[in-house]
Amino acid sequence: MVIWKKSCRRAILHMLNTYGYNFPPLDIEYVNEGDVCAYRHEVSNIWCRVKVMNVPENGIATIKFLDHGGYRNVAVRTLKRLHSNFLHLPFQAVECQLYDILPSEGHQWSEQCLQEVHRVVHLSNVLRVFVLRYNRDAPIVQVLYRPYFPQMILSKHLIALGLAKSMAFVSGLQGRGIPEQCDHCPPSLMI
Repeated sequence: MVIWKKSCRRAILHMLNTYGYNFPPLDIEYVNEGDVCAYRHEVSNIWCRVKVMNVPENGIATIKFLDHGGYRNVAVRTLKRLHSNFLHLPFQAVECQLYDILPSEGHQWSEQCLQEVHRVVHLSNVLRVFVLRYNRDAPIVQVLYRPYFPQMILSKHLIALGLAKSMAFVSGLQGRGIPEQCDHCPPSLMI
């Protein structure tokens, strides 16, 4: 979930003004894996901080949105050099794993599941995220949200919709959570 602090809101607005009106951003001749760049989101038309996740081939790179979460394949020519002023704030999105669930089919989260997570996270008036443990450098979290009263658990909501299945049911863990080494570990999500 993205919770914008005042300082972050100001920086994002400054980034919009800098890249949108004051001067055109510098084009990048080449990018490397791990570079942090600016990218204008084609739907919202705002500039975002992104990280290049792979060394591009054929002019296409996979990027990770550092403040909004999510991944996308984009043309390298759409990436711009990020001014150092925009690196002083921590990135606002965290890649994490939801506690005790797996995709309902296969090894990847379905587009419908990702859309439901996005809907819940961004439309809930109260959202609480608890880090339960770490696995493979990603926090394993339990997400509680309150569209109404009482609070609901995101993983149980996804199971009820048929978008996820319980790890306890799949692996016979019976509610003991995710073991240290697990062949069934869920893919990460960006929240």
